[in-house]
Amino acid sequence: MSIVKDIYLTSDEVKAICNIETTQELIDFLVKKGYWHDDKVWRYLGDTENNYSSIGNQQSHPVSSIVEKVVNSFDAILMNAGKELGIDLDNILDPARTKEKILKYIQERYSTASDIKLIKDDISRLVAVSLTGAKSPENPNITIADRGEGQTPDSLPDTILSLGKSNKIRISIVQGKHNMGGSGVAKFTELQVVVTRKNPALVDPTNSRNNQWAFTVIRRTPPTGNMRSSVVEYLAPIAADMNPKKGSILGFSADTFPIIPNASALCGTEVNYGTFIKLFDYEIGAHKTSILLDNGLGHAIKMRLPKMTVPVRFCEFRAFRAQGSKNVFADGLLDYFTDSRQGDLEEGFPTYTTMTVQGETLSCSTYVFKRGTLSKFLRGTGVIFSLNGQTHAMLDKAIYSRKRLKLNEIKDDTLTIVDCSHLSNVAIEKLFMNSRDRLVDSPFAEEIKKELENYLAYEANLKRLNEARIQEMIKNNMADNKPLADALKKVVKNTEVLNQLLDLGIDIPGDDGIGSGEIDEEGDGSENFVGKETPTFFRFYGQQDGYVFKGNNQEGKKSRIKFETDANDDLFIREGSDWKSQLFLVQPGLNPTPLDYSLKLKNGNASLSFNPPSVYTENDIVKFRFDVENDTADEIFSNEFKLTIVKPFKPSGGDGGGGTTGGNTGGTGNAPSQSKLKLPNISTVTKEDWEQHNFNAKRVLKIIDSTDSLTFMFNADNTALKSEISSARKSLKDLTKNKFIYGMTMLGLAAYSLVKEDEENSKGFNSLEDVEKICEAYAPFIIPTLNMLNSFTAVED
Repeated sequence: MSIVKDIYLTSDEVKAICNIETTQELIDFLVKKGYWHDDKVWRYLGDTENNYSSIGNQQSHPVSSIVEKVVNSFDAILMNAGKELGIDLDNILDPARTKEKILKYIQERYSTASDIKLIKDDISRLVAVSLTGAKSPENPNITIADRGEGQTPDSLPDTILSLGKSNKIRISIVQGKHNMGGSGVAKFTELQVVVTRKNPALVDPTNSRNNQWAFTVIRRTPPTGNMRSSVVEYLAPIAADMNPKKGSILGFSADTFPIIPNASALCGTEVNYGTFIKLFDYEIGAHKTSILLDNGLGHAIKMRLPKMTVPVRFCEFRAFRAQGSKNVFADGLLDYFTDSRQGDLEEGFPTYTTMTVQGETLSCSTYVFKRGTLSKFLRGTGVIFSLNGQTHAMLDKAIYSRKRLKLNEIKDDTLTIVDCSHLSNVAIEKLFMNSRDRLVDSPFAEEIKKELENYLAYEANLKRLNEARIQEMIKNNMADNKPLADALKKVVKNTEVLNQLLDLGIDIPGDDGIGSGEIDEEGDGSENFVGKETPTFFRFYGQQDGYVFKGNNQEGKKSRIKFETDANDDLFIREGSDWKSQLFLVQPGLNPTPLDYSLKLKNGNASLSFNPPSVYTENDIVKFRFDVENDTADEIFSNEFKLTIVKPFKPSGGDGGGGTTGGNTGGTGNAPSQSKLKLPNISTVTKEDWEQHNFNAKRVLKIIDSTDSLTFMFNADNTALKSEISSARKSLKDLTKNKFIYGMTMLGLAAYSLVKEDEENSKGFNSLEDVEKICEAYAPFIIPTLNMLNSFTAVED
């Protein structure tokens, strides 16, 4: 065993350590100092040998773990400023206004600029994420440095190096509360360097250790021999000979120390307090390119931070060829959309809605970008669940491909952000895992996902845009494929079993076809609407204040009531807004009962959607009240309405309407179609148009399931079909192509019939993508199967 030579470090030694770029160099230094092989000087993180049971159950994605470090930096900056202001952080009565006060103080202290971009540039120097070391395919080193409150050598074991301690659980303005989220990075790196110093204004100066910078190394030892899991330890050599694995952390003295990057160096700016954490050889997965690119770590961090507490600096110090600044400030996702990508948004977006589930209020905003402009940036993410500006869970873009939504053509360019910041602490625990990167499998979470799907299914702007893209895509080449479609229709008509199963109504869309349906629920003149931050009215559509609306509602169906207002679309969701809404069931002699609902505001129109209590049946008259109020300004708009419960309408074919398009008629609900499975339109795409339709050599089929039609778009140059055609005799090449398309159409229709509208985990397929994958898998077999069947001859007994 090596003997520890000393328990002192100089600032020059620590500077050298902060600037080394390989794990072997760091290990060599620790060996030279006598630390690496001396088990006594390594203290268990959280003082628990089995600490990996907690660490290993944290974030499952390497970027999410990095974001936890960034969020911890935000917390440290807020807490530092709050303490400097003399705020009792454990007893904050109004978190929103207190946080606003602290952020204003930060802005005034660290920037004298008047231009908002210059202010952000100044403030972003409080926290930085830097990449150094090796380029792809190797893993980079990632450093997170901040000007937060910092820690002393003796406080580190109870803060950054602890697990499960409640340091911040009562501080309502910060994100961290479990005191273990920041350790999730240990799954993706074996070595970390930590350098930190507490703000001298916040410590007792009589203790000399309080004024020192702390230095330690965190290492993860993978399981070997009889070890059943990894162990995470940190360097604490002081007094370790007398108290093995319970020593104290090294400290060194310096008035200032370079932990913040500048334009050219990782450790280029001297500060007198803060925290520096360097992660060596970090397993970042697909984000090994420059931190500044659309598919780099910077944008991945933005995806997980819809709203940043303060702007962050992204620094790229690896030797890439790209010109320009390698040290830039970055905002959260929402500010990025508004400031940098506003021109890429489709017209009419974002759209907003609020919804109440089990008495808890959430708000949604949906962004749709022009085709392909942000698809690399979104990387398949369809929905983000955000809490206090941090992403806590994501859903795949496949949600937009579900049969009920039929938004396949915009799924790559669509992102919905569900803001959960107004949930109670009890609801947050029901919805999110403590790792803050996934949803809990709970009835509450399922109900929220169901209500989210309801919102997306009835969002008129999404439907309209999806239909417009479909029309643009297929109207020009459908006519060329009409003979193929007519031939298929003839085959089906002459086959009794298929004729019974399939609707032969093939519709070749023209200029006035797809996308011309009346799905606009926004009202006339919406393009001229100019809203107000403080509304002066909120009333039933087309009626005067005080009007009591009366209508019918189908038993067991969702009710939809339309209002008009002069409020901005973001009345309920904009930052700092005190406006809220509530829906009540009004019963004689009882206090009003709050009900769950969703509310969408768009261009002066407000659509209320809710399920009346199921206890009411035919001929019952049910009274409701919908309030829009501002407690701070003591303003309220109250609207009463009565619904008579009627029998459900019988289905009349088709796939159901999308709600009312004019004034109020009460809730009608949607009746699912009982008609036959419709025979699809058929279209073909050649290699020249692959990029437009996201085809490649293997992909066989693209299904376009719109409100008005079903289209199967075949890749005429896919590998399986090309192989069969090349091996066929010249006279049979066209027949081979048609057999392939007819066979794949029947297979695709059979699989399509199993796609479920509502139940995500039901038997069958969950999305059109599942059907396309089945067809891709079977494509090499379809022609050999048909040829084999043709070779059989019947033998009569």
